[in-house]
Amino acid sequence: MKMIMKIKNLWKSVGYKRSGPGGKGPTRRRRRRRRTLELALIFFNSAGCWLKINRRLLLIINIIRMGSEEENAEFYLRYYVGHKGKFGHEFLEFEFRPDGKLRYANNSNYKNDTIIRKEVYLTPAVLRECRRIISDSEIMKEDDNNWPEPDRVGRQELEIVMGNEHISFTTSKIGSLVDVQSSADPEGLRIFYYLVQDLKCFVFSLISLHFKIKPI
Repeated sequence: MKMIMKIKNLWKSVGYKRSGPGGKGPTRRRRRRRRTLELALIFFNSAGCWLKINRRLLLIINIIRMGSEEENAEFYLRYYVGHKGKFGHEFLEFEFRPDGKLRYANNSNYKNDTIIRKEVYLTPAVLRECRRIISDSEIMKEDDNNWPEPDRVGRQELEIVMGNEHISFTTSKIGSLVDVQSSADPEGLRIFYYLVQDLKCFVFSLISLHFKIKPI
């Protein structure tokens, strides 16, 4: 940029002046210098544009590379919620495997219902959306040290592997936000609570759309 400004100032200093009182135009030397400076300006301007284009291309390439690295990075998710009571072991469990397979199981013995088991392979776009939901929640920054321990009401488990990060949480069944507020870590448990709701809706939609069944 400084070089271009210097050239422009020089270009102005060799403006078209008469060669004398009766001269008809600039001297040959001035014309030559002015033409040289014009060419220099054209070169530096085009070089500047090329640098801008190169920077944009590098930015796009880096974004694509980061996206491909993210897609190729290891990804695994498993969620479980269940309890053992009057109707035996009732639970809901789903799992996103590294090969793109979604495994879903829902067991309710109420009125002698049978267990629902479904498996489906997901596209990279669906897995990206699942990653986005997890990243936006910032659950990977939390820990379950101060969360309620599993009890007779129920048990929840959440395990996530994203690239080099790995979390494994265990807590009790959460009935509502009242349980969250009364816990020792309401902020962290609230993140967990809302993430679980989002993941459930996501999985239920995938299962119902793919198999044309009611997952609940």
